[in-house]
Amino acid sequence: MGSMFSVLIIAEGEPRRLELSQMVRGLGCAPLCFRARQVTPMMVRDLRAQLILLEVSLPDGDGLVVLDFLETRQQLRKIPLVVVSAHPEMEYDLPDVLDFLPLPVNQERLRGAIKRVKESTEMLFTPPTPVELAPIKDHLLEHSGLHFSPRNLRLLERGLQRRMQALLINDYREYFTYLEKYHEARDELNKLVGMLTVGETSFFRYRAHKEALATHVLPELIRERQAEKRLRIWSAGCSTGEEPYSLAMLMLEKFPGLLDWDIKILATDINKRSLRRAREGVYRPHALRYLRDDYRQRYFRQFEQH
Repeated sequence: MGSMFSVLIIAEGEPRRLELSQMVRGLGCAPLCFRARQVTPMMVRDLRAQLILLEVSLPDGDGLVVLDFLETRQQLRKIPLVVVSAHPEMEYDLPDVLDFLPLPVNQERLRGAIKRVKESTEMLFTPPTPVELAPIKDHLLEHSGLHFSPRNLRLLERGLQRRMQALLINDYREYFTYLEKYHEARDELNKLVGMLTVGETSFFRYRAHKEALATHVLPELIRERQAEKRLRIWSAGCSTGEEPYSLAMLMLEKFPGLLDWDIKILATDINKRSLRRAREGVYRPHALRYLRDDYRQRYFRQFEQH
């Protein structure tokens, strides 16, 4: 077995380990099977597997612990990782894995991941030429509306290289072919976009904007719609939700008379991972740094994260 391609399989239940082991063996590879709670960083390092196949469950589980140390330890990040999960919504939170396989596992897709690892070479990136970059820029502009000028081109290059690193792709033209092929099938466009959009935000980040809304924009809208008592607000590019939630708090605090109105705030963003976090509504203290204490007490509750 010494020269065989080895796959480290980490899964909780014995039936899942057996299923994945048989699949890996059927693809001509040597499976090494463990439960997540048995695995340590040193063990993963010493096993020297060429690919890791990790099952992750939600809302918690030992697989998440393993995922954390695989993604945060520099030496282990070099080992290609394929995540298997019954929770397809996780895919957009894992942009740096080689592939994400929803259950039941598609054997041909796993075969493709193994083939990619076997054929991969050392990842050495040089800045893309204008010719290499042009079709990628055009694709992004057409399908996502993102435009990259010379001023923010470095952001595009960094995002591309990070995504290509995850996929073990060295060549920009090869990545563009992959992007076109899996634009929708594997949602590759959204995975790339997630690496190109800046999600830095916070509640009531810009005081001037808050004051303008409270003293000019909202009062005028309320006057115009007093008869119908109906108001629609669109928070475009809402990121992780701080902006639409700030709007809602502002309206509740400054305009209590709106409680009997028909009001809807639509929050949208091109980044699916950001939208998921906006729906969850869970924030770290840094996001609340501009928020008044009375707002914190009325609209938030603190919990301990384990």
